[in-house]
Amino acid sequence: MTTKHNIASCLDNIGKYNEALEIYYSVEKIQTEILGINHPSTMTTKHNIARCLNNMGKYNEALEIYYSVEKIETEILGINHPSTMTTKHNIALCLNNMGKYNEALEIYYSVEKIKTEILGINHPSTMKTNHNIARCLDNMGKYNEALEIYYSVEKIQTDILGINHPDTMTTKHNIALCLNNMGKYNEALEIYYSVEKIQTEILGINHPSTMKTKHNIARCLDNMGKYNEALEIYYSVEKIQTDILGINHPDTMTTKHNIALCLNNMGKYNEALEIYYSVEKIQTEILGINHPSTMTTKHNIARCLDNMGKYNEALEIYYSVEKIQTEILGINHPSTMTTKHNIARCLDNMGKYNKALEIYYSVEKIQTEILGINHPSTMTTKHNIARCLDNMGKYNEALEIYYSVEKIQTEILGINHPSTMTTKHNIALCLNNMGKYNEALEIYYSVRENTN
Repeated sequence: MTTKHNIASCLDNIGKYNEALEIYYSVEKIQTEILGINHPSTMTTKHNIARCLNNMGKYNEALEIYYSVEKIETEILGINHPSTMTTKHNIALCLNNMGKYNEALEIYYSVEKIKTEILGINHPSTMKTNHNIARCLDNMGKYNEALEIYYSVEKIQTDILGINHPDTMTTKHNIALCLNNMGKYNEALEIYYSVEKIQTEILGINHPSTMKTKHNIARCLDNMGKYNEALEIYYSVEKIQTDILGINHPDTMTTKHNIALCLNNMGKYNEALEIYYSVEKIQTEILGINHPSTMTTKHNIARCLDNMGKYNEALEIYYSVEKIQTEILGINHPSTMTTKHNIARCLDNMGKYNKALEIYYSVEKIQTEILGINHPSTMTTKHNIARCLDNMGKYNEALEIYYSVEKIQTEILGINHPSTMTTKHNIALCLNNMGKYNEALEIYYSVRENTN
């Protein structure tokens, strides 16, 4: 049974989820019959079934199993047992993937409290929970809070485990990821390169962790507009992943997807679409049409078509994605909100301003309630509401929103952040449309100075 269980675990790690599940279920059946439903080994298998379902994007199914495991573990082993803590931790991880950040944080904090009391603040498990609290805060757009925790975790890990330990490297990697989300690309790159150097020396150039760091270096360069440098790295990563993991592995698919994203950013829409369609085909076959990764690819196909001016084709795909996301993830999930947002953007591009505004306002309402008024996604939606109003000739209304967005972006992200610069640029554009040319010029010049 142990061997079969570990085969399933290995298949899960290489992205062969259906094969893994088939084995897990057969192991669980035998364990339940021989050892009983409450036996620790049965619980471990059920836990890993939930983990596999979580990786497949089947969050509700995963949660149902996690909660059943947690209930038995709490009754048999107690609330403070490491196994119970691990299950609670993974429930929070699943809720985080579902975009239910506040619920996730509440559980993470309760787990952290018990771990700190029982295991101590420096224990690897406590560090792991603290690390995931930071990740959750990062997803919520609370970058400074996230960084504060990341840095504290990194310090302890460096002192206890050493600078070259994989856990320390993961934390440093996620610090860079957070800085990248903040638009601090040079700081992020500096850390990424230091992590990549150590990973290459310790783990080797072909190790999945090294590949992941190289992949995120490329993503950062893409965000900086250094598309050719980004593509060069993406292609080298894709080659190794294809050789080592295979063309159908989720990591290989993610890299191919981001190559298409980079080509889209370069305006090479036909090349991007060709890759997107090949990725979507494999994802649909391997992961299923309803998997979040498949949905993301379909979404980006629509975005690419939108950029090409093929609005009706784009809308058709957007609506099909939104339908599945609403059914699977729920109307309030960040991914569903992003799709609704881009439907509005597409309608805006088509000159259907009233329809676009109606959707934008509904998205903004949910984002404000779920993510908060200061979250980058909420800011992006408010920004695009202003843009739509500007397109309608409602300049004063647009300016009022632009200025409120700029104020929050300056306070949260900083004056030099790309998003802040974009907002300032569009304020100038709006003033220009109003015939206030001198005011517009003054802002344009300040934007140019800050971006040089």
